Amino acid sequence: MEILGIGPLELIVILVVALAVFGPDRLPAIGAKLGRAVRDMRKATHEFSREIEAARQAVEAPLDEVKAPMQQIGGAVQGATALAQAMRNPGQAVRDAVMRELNSTPTSEAAEAAATDAPAVTATAPAPIEPAAPPPAAQSEPDPTPIVDQPPASGAVAPDRGEPEGEEAR
Repeated sequence: MEILGIGPLELIVILVVALAVFGPDRLPAIGAKLGRAVRDMRKATHEFSREIEAARQAVEAPLDEVKAPMQQIGGAVQGATALAQAMRNPGQAVRDAVMRELNSTPTSEAAEAAATDAPAVTATAPAPIEPAAPPPAAQSEPDPTPIVDQPPASGAVAPDRGEPEGEEAR
């Protein structure tokens, strides 16, 4: 166990030297003064920390008042950016909107509107347009399920043998 980088053996040596220098009569008084000094230092650092926290909150409070409107402006800018992208490529924007609608779960308003046959009115901001995903690659491995040939209708000619199949051929 080390205290401020001082091991137990070093601490004992320091106490023995202090006892020899100051004597057994003055050592308890010096220890009490040292204890009070450490307690006062802790109290001062605690008060200093509290003052720093109060100053930080005093600075951040006006910042929060400015941050909320800026976030609203940021949302409007994102909506305008999405609108500008939709105007550049309207076909892609329509496709993406339809795909979003198909993939999304119906909201409670839409479910109620469907139940009452009333049109649902929802106000949504346009979402940013994402590039379309490339089509999935063709499978390189053959399908493991066997293909079962169905017998052709009676009297039909088999394409590979040229002879009639069915009841008449047998």
